[in-house]
Amino acid sequence: MKLYVLFSKKAIAVFAAAVFLLFLALSGEFSASEQNRISGKTNALRLEFLSSIGLKTEEECESKKEIVIPEKFSDVYKNYNEIQKKSGFDLYPYSGCKADVYTYKVTDTKKFGENTYANIIVLKGEIIGGDISSRELSGFMLPLFEK
Repeated sequence: MKLYVLFSKKAIAVFAAAVFLLFLALSGEFSASEQNRISGKTNALRLEFLSSIGLKTEEECESKKEIVIPEKFSDVYKNYNEIQKKSGFDLYPYSGCKADVYTYKVTDTKKFGENTYANIIVLKGEIIGGDISSRELSGFMLPLFEK
């Protein structure tokens, strides 16, 4: 017995496009294709990353907190994202997602001064951003590194 199903070329093209988009979404390429994948799953990997970009920090993180990257960026968050882009990161694809921020005390006081911290944003085990900031009254916020 032969079973014939007739599909239009347009229907086949739409189906193929849908399957392709589903594949991209499931593989993670759709949301973060332009960012380098940097593992931040463990303290050792986060320290290795900080060292690789020339930062000297304490061995243990000072704090860990959960954040939600806003769905709609305020002017403050737009400015913060501009800092991210200088390091090749972009938080916009992660709008609405929960992430963890790990904070490490920077020990290189000659380069950055006292009360300076490195913040690393980690989502599903991958570093997606961060900054170097001072807690001084006349403090600063810098990208982790500049590309």
